[in-house]
Amino acid sequence: MHRNTGKEMPTRPLENSNCLNSMVHEPQALENFAIFCLQRDEQNARYINEKFYDMSNKKGLDIFVEYADICLIQDWAAQNEDELLKAFAKSIQFYYNSRVQPHIQTGAKSRFIFLVIMPDHSNHQDFYSFLKNKINCEAPVISQFVANRTITKYNDRIFMNIIR
Repeated sequence: MHRNTGKEMPTRPLENSNCLNSMVHEPQALENFAIFCLQRDEQNARYINEKFYDMSNKKGLDIFVEYADICLIQDWAAQNEDELLKAFAKSIQFYYNSRVQPHIQTGAKSRFIFLVIMPDHSNHQDFYSFLKNKINCEAPVISQFVANRTITKYNDRIFMNIIR
């Protein structure tokens, strides 16, 4: 799926996975997080952003919430499953190379979290497996995936599960 054209920055291998292990099932500070979605799902990305902020205040959660960077993938990519995967992977890698790696190189200790909104018509299992492996191996940050249709259920429990 991934073809190096020589114009891309080299990727960072997964050298230290202990941060991944330590964050499983712990609510975390959402101070550095990014949401990846199709352009047509931007409204749901903004809704998630607001919901996290409101829940952290309303429910007295010990979660620091900052607004996420919303990384939009062109809608045309959804015409074909392979193009969809490539477009999401490219956006995730670009964000990691341009925002996360420089942050890590400064010695900062904050953690990044990626939230991927899975398009409604995609094969969720293939989509999840491909991108989760991509993130874990080439852009090692904590990641969560949520189906676009799940967001519209307006259920606080869903958002608590995303945070964990």
